[in-house]
Amino acid sequence: MFLTDHAWKRASQRNFTEEDMQFIVQNGERIRRAGAIFFRMRHKDVPAHQRRDENICNLVGATVVVCKCAQVILTVYYASDFRKVLRKAKYSQRPIYCPCCQQEQYVI
Repeated sequence: MFLTDHAWKRASQRNFTEEDMQFIVQNGERIRRAGAIFFRMRHKDVPAHQRRDENICNLVGATVVVCKCAQVILTVYYASDFRKVLRKAKYSQRPIYCPCCQQEQYVI
């Protein structure tokens, strides 16, 4: 996966490594909202054999936002209240530029 400049900046500010983001994308809950894919890490999403790993447990509550083609990480953050994301519109009516596809995509 590729990271945008914004994602690199936010990941370094919030002490996320590339491995952390990959782990969240592979194991987290996937939700499509507002023309993007949100991966959030919940406690029950952590594999049973890794629940004692402190580094993995610190990822609980983290969210990785990926473009709709799932090739570019847009941003990463810790969500204190994920209900705000769930209230977003399911689809976006404005075009979204995907840096991976090099084209505008309409999400209808």
